[in-house]
Amino acid sequence: MATKYRIIHMVFLKLGLVFFMLLAIGCTGKEKPVAKQAVISVAVEKQSDFFTDSITVTTFLKTIKVTDSVKRQAYLFYKQRNFRFAWASASGIRAAATNFYTQIRNDSKFFGDDNLINPLLDSLIINAKTSGSSSFNSALNAQTLELLATTTFLKYALKMYGGISQQSKNLEWHIPRKPKKYVEFLDALSASAGEIPKEPVSTQYSQLKKVLVRYQQLQVQGGFPVINSQRLTFAVGDTNTCLVQVKAHLLLTGDMAVKDTSAVFDSTLAKAIMHYQARMGLTNNGKLSTATLAELNKPIGIYIKQILVNLERLRWLPATMESSFLLVNIPEYKLHIVSDGKQLWATNVVVGKAAKRTTIFRDDVSEIILNPYWNVPSSITRNEIIPHINRNASYLRNNNMEVVSQHPFTVRQKPGPDNSLGKMKFLFPNSYNIYLHDTPAKELFDATKRAFSHGCIRVENPLRLAQYLLRNDATMPVAKIDSILTTNTQYAIPLKPAMPVYIVYYTAWVDGTGQLNFRNDIYGLDKKLF
Repeated sequence: MATKYRIIHMVFLKLGLVFFMLLAIGCTGKEKPVAKQAVISVAVEKQSDFFTDSITVTTFLKTIKVTDSVKRQAYLFYKQRNFRFAWASASGIRAAATNFYTQIRNDSKFFGDDNLINPLLDSLIINAKTSGSSSFNSALNAQTLELLATTTFLKYALKMYGGISQQSKNLEWHIPRKPKKYVEFLDALSASAGEIPKEPVSTQYSQLKKVLVRYQQLQVQGGFPVINSQRLTFAVGDTNTCLVQVKAHLLLTGDMAVKDTSAVFDSTLAKAIMHYQARMGLTNNGKLSTATLAELNKPIGIYIKQILVNLERLRWLPATMESSFLLVNIPEYKLHIVSDGKQLWATNVVVGKAAKRTTIFRDDVSEIILNPYWNVPSSITRNEIIPHINRNASYLRNNNMEVVSQHPFTVRQKPGPDNSLGKMKFLFPNSYNIYLHDTPAKELFDATKRAFSHGCIRVENPLRLAQYLLRNDATMPVAKIDSILTTNTQYAIPLKPAMPVYIVYYTAWVDGTGQLNFRNDIYGLDKKLF
């Protein structure tokens, strides 16, 4: 085999094809060659297979400007397949290559990223599709197409499935990434008969990506109608010309199922408005409130940007997560309980205010504390407790608090019905000092916007959550939990196994019923990704 390679090398050198290769690579826009010759070789071991070698691949990778990650994975891709071609064969280009490159071209359009396209690969694929096997009469054409396809596919996969590689922590996202197996994805792609294997991203990503296509089509068609109305209150049977535009908007978004061009406010429209309000996290009353009208009048481009931002965030998660976990979506003010891959139920939460943000991270709930003490954080002691004490010497006693230490001055609140943590807390030890807990301030859960805390997450239904987490613990039946909660004695329950908890930040997503949801960017994090 080595002798065969040397003979082919010499033939290519005599024909001057090396210079064609360097010229061709120089036509690929941003992928510029380095100042050295690339020796190209193709060995044919089977009638339908082309082979390359490690030297050729290494030399080629030196001639193009791609990341080190792309180069490493491209070399690994060929090494694992004994340097057998993946996309080009004696019979022509494989259908999987043309299908996937079509996907890349489509994605480059609606993600607005021309860097995903390689002009030389464009021409080589078009030529291969029209000429069939005759396009590979020059082994150099096959070699160039093959290696450009692999590096282009990897460049696309790392960006579109992996997202920003270094900046997520700077964007206040602290959920560790699990490496995605791009080489395995390319192997599956090259082995297919033309179909594209499942993208190495979550189902949520695929759903939101489909919505992006639909919204971009709506934008091309003119977007959403502008609604001009000074009136916000309508009774069934009332008429107003603005209702024509409201109905047109709700038809485009799918909140109304049937086209209605009348200017009449009826029960069908009221239900459609309620459906829209639920998706937008607005007060769900079926009325054209100021907030609802403002949301309806947002340009469709704002929603498209919001979808793009959240697609990027979804790339930062592993393609598969644990089958059972807790998930808090901060802008949604919701805690979701997922078991065996399906949401069992969800409950409202209160999250950190803008000045005291709840951190985005992943951990494991390992302990439940019933009747907890509240160890007041030093910042709250300094900024809130001490000023209260200075104004009222009885403040600690009146609030069931006690001094734990004088140096530094530390206080805690004793267990009881008025404890700031309520009757239970759920611990997942972390450097951010964030946990889930009950609260005596139940009225806050009735608010539409619920960013009131100092960073920790208050749960509307903590007892139900505790019972769920302890459902398989024979030592903690419901009756025992209830009995302990009637006391004011702190009681710790280790949770085995621990339950994963994800605290995330999504302002656009598709829910379990297939409905597109949007929420306000309460911490201003979307703007950092626009």
